[in-house]
Amino acid sequence: MAQPSGQVLLDSGHNTEYFWYAQSTGIWDAKNGAMLSKTGTAGLAVENSANVVLGDGSTYYSLPSSVTVTGDWSLVVRARADSGAGTASMVCGTHAATSDFIWLTNGSAQFNCRGNGGDHAVANATPTVTATWIIVHDSTALTLSFYKNGTQIGSAQSTSGNDPTFKIDAILNGYTGTSFALKGAVEMLNVIPSKLDATGISNRTSDPYLSLVT
Repeated sequence: MAQPSGQVLLDSGHNTEYFWYAQSTGIWDAKNGAMLSKTGTAGLAVENSANVVLGDGSTYYSLPSSVTVTGDWSLVVRARADSGAGTASMVCGTHAATSDFIWLTNGSAQFNCRGNGGDHAVANATPTVTATWIIVHDSTALTLSFYKNGTQIGSAQSTSGNDPTFKIDAILNGYTGTSFALKGAVEMLNVIPSKLDATGISNRTSDPYLSLVT
């Protein structure tokens, strides 16, 4: 379905997931039924017929409590960075530490996921175009697979001793301070405590909102 126009909750069949999307004056938490706390002044806009929260390099939204996923997990996010944003392009992560984040580009045309202190990056030449980005962690193979609009763009092996558990306590940021806070836009973010297969990746790309109440 299209992005909801109001405050919709997770469907009962997906109640183990976490879901946030741009709505009203900021980001709606579809699992907890509340708006997230905002730091900064950047507002909202409509892009591609959907609401997005804008990042200006200092604005971010805080979760009421941190979310940590271990074992098999998947993450779906629709986002983009501004042209020229460079390293100011983190879409989520741990604002209280430097150990966990999703980085649309680290200044070297790479899409980077740091989990539990281990970096996992793949080439990403066009982070300035809104896309549905999906990361899938396989806890058996200890690999992260990266997808952009349904097409795999690479994979990364975990570094020794850094099995990529992943922790989030902020959206539009994922580092101490705001040095890398996003200059760009985020439409939605979905964290799934399981490994999406090929069908799941296709379905979530076609309809990122399928886990919400219709």
